[in-house]
Amino acid sequence: MTSGVMAMFSNLIRFWLLTATTLLLLGMSVAWAGDLEDGLAAYQAKDYAKALPLLRPAAEKGNPKAQVNLGYMYLHSLGVRKDHEEALKWFRLSAAQGFAAGQFYLGLMYQGGLWVQKDAAEALKLFRLGAAQGHVPSQSNVGLMYETGDGVKQDLDEAARWYLLTAKKGDDFAKGKLRIAAIKAAADRVRGEKPATVIVQDQGEKQKQIVTAPRLQAQVVPVVQPQRKLEDQPKPPPAQVQPAALPKPEKSAAQAVVHAQRRALVIGNDSYKQVAKLSNAREDARAIAANLEQVGYQVTLKLDLNEKEMKAALRTFKGQVEGGDEVLFFFAGHGIQLGAANYLLPTDLAGENEEQVKDEAIQLQRVLDDMSERKAKFTLAMIDACRDNPFKTAGGRAIGGRGLAPTTAATGQMVIFSAGAGQQAMDKLGPTDKNKNGLFTRVFLKEMQKPGVSVDRVVRNVRNEVVGLAKSVGHEQVPAIYDQVVGEFYFRR
Repeated sequence: MTSGVMAMFSNLIRFWLLTATTLLLLGMSVAWAGDLEDGLAAYQAKDYAKALPLLRPAAEKGNPKAQVNLGYMYLHSLGVRKDHEEALKWFRLSAAQGFAAGQFYLGLMYQGGLWVQKDAAEALKLFRLGAAQGHVPSQSNVGLMYETGDGVKQDLDEAARWYLLTAKKGDDFAKGKLRIAAIKAAADRVRGEKPATVIVQDQGEKQKQIVTAPRLQAQVVPVVQPQRKLEDQPKPPPAQVQPAALPKPEKSAAQAVVHAQRRALVIGNDSYKQVAKLSNAREDARAIAANLEQVGYQVTLKLDLNEKEMKAALRTFKGQVEGGDEVLFFFAGHGIQLGAANYLLPTDLAGENEEQVKDEAIQLQRVLDDMSERKAKFTLAMIDACRDNPFKTAGGRAIGGRGLAPTTAATGQMVIFSAGAGQQAMDKLGPTDKNKNGLFTRVFLKEMQKPGVSVDRVVRNVRNEVVGLAKSVGHEQVPAIYDQVVGEFYFRR
């Protein structure tokens, strides 16, 4: 993972990137079948240098499927130097021909503001166009945008309609969404509605009707023709301007498949006995755990742990981690800095003096050291503990300081604090804020749903959005990131 490689997202994307192999299995037109078949064989042999020149001619001649594949290769540096502008160019060309996958990828670019001006409404139009062709990732992305209110007014009933549609097609992500209480209730309300049509209007003002979501009211969705610089892009031949349905992938990238090498320990402490109780930590932990399970983590969730229980949970988790694992540690609760060290507090800590805190609290560095000792390939430590100092006075002076101290990460590790040194993390944006999760966690929950977006970009997007939301209510909160990760890692591929 390379820090700062990509621009940051500011809103939620359901980023269903297909695997490169699946992309190369997209339908092939007769004119370029030979090159694409040879390119596929070269790719499967991991001979990317050979695959590239076999796929490029079809893309340059206007094959929208080859264009999507080529864009993906540039996006993920497969046989070529990573080039985001080049990837965007090929996605644009494919989308301009009405190809569902091209519209989908371009929608993702607009949704996240990746090398284009961010435009959630434009993204939704593109997703709708892909959805109208039966493209499952596009359909589920439309549902997620309605669920979260990203680029459109939040409408859980409409989200449920799309999730019901894609769940019937075997989409495990949608099935998981339909188990969430609020979505399940919405699904019960709309279940049984008569199917309606989405009217897709093309450039010639002709219209065609395509059944999509089971919605009662028909919708008119204009075809989006992306803006692009024609002088530096090959013009697709008119003969190729025909929408083609994307075959269903062999395996959805959003499926919640448990991978043995992905493990998480999630702790939420609210019920402190000797210091101020908290209100969001358990809810934050539950939500993080549920979302990690959806993306394939084996999750251990622990709530309101005392000293003995917390240390036992850490010992057990350390014993489960194996070399090469991808590991996530999340803690929500009270934390404190003593000198240059940060400590996470169990629920029964009294905090009579600094020595007691050092003996009975959990030093964050110990957790990081344990993961290094176990040779975890990737460790992400998320600490939402930057609240007011729970030990404001003791014997006439404060124990520790407000917030957490800057830390260091070993190679292969990334640490993110919900707020910077000396700052306070917000639980609510104001008296009317009814969200059960704290600001940092609620933003993270949205951002981690972006398949194909590397973790380093996710956390930086979280920082961006948290800063903006906090500033909107006159508060300063800048999540701190300490990144020493080598390579790229993803919540969703």
